[in-house]
Amino acid sequence: MELQNKVVVITHATNVLGTALAKALAEQGAFLLLSGNDEPALQQLASELDPNRRTLISADLSSDAGRVKIVDACREQDTSIDMLINNPSGNAQGSFRATAQSDISQFIDSNLTAPIVLTRALLPQLAERKAAMIVNIGTLSASIGLPGFTVDSTARFGLRGFSEALARELDNTSTKVIYVAHRGLAYPQEKTPAPDLHGALKRPLDKPGVVAKTIIKAIVAESPFTQLGRAERWWIKLNAVSPKRVDRALRKRLPIFAHFAKRKTFRQR
Repeated sequence: MELQNKVVVITHATNVLGTALAKALAEQGAFLLLSGNDEPALQQLASELDPNRRTLISADLSSDAGRVKIVDACREQDTSIDMLINNPSGNAQGSFRATAQSDISQFIDSNLTAPIVLTRALLPQLAERKAAMIVNIGTLSASIGLPGFTVDSTARFGLRGFSEALARELDNTSTKVIYVAHRGLAYPQEKTPAPDLHGALKRPLDKPGVVAKTIIKAIVAESPFTQLGRAERWWIKLNAVSPKRVDRALRKRLPIFAHFAKRKTFRQR
């Protein structure tokens, strides 16, 4: 799908990946509908974009009222939307046993339930176009369950399964569904959080700008599944055919997981 003059909705547009995506899509000539619940951050992002080619939607995606606001804003456009990009709100690390039920519910609602319900609400508008697309963004933890990322993996696995099933359900329609996963985000220096599991495990991370460009390539090519990282793609295949080998590899690193499991973090991207 070409992006010139396409009407694209981006959720959680003010986090590091959402911002990178907005700027990259603007360079491709897309018209942007940017949603987020951080009004000052939305205004800052808007100041860096062509005012004639973006619309701001200040809304909390995890609430019914927020989703209604997004749907109504999309309906008010001169033409139907061409694309919905479900950008995650953040990630979750830490001991599952030490995680409060309220944190679990909030994370699942924000990163699994909300994008599913929003997608369903926007499908009629997408169906009005001759060619439309739903882009779901995930991470490595959607394909390999990692200790210390139990809640995170729960939401990510769910969204990946949703993408796969919906893509097959809509296969004979004009709406395509694609899924793109990164390895974890490398934060800009000024936004780098406290040391976490990614750093302790010395896992390679992806820069938001690189992820944004990869997503655009996947959109143009209409690639149904994209996972960044050659080694990560190999581990995903291994986990599918021989999960016990992955178990043994992870067992060697359990002390690191145990140390960082004491730190519970649910943060915005």
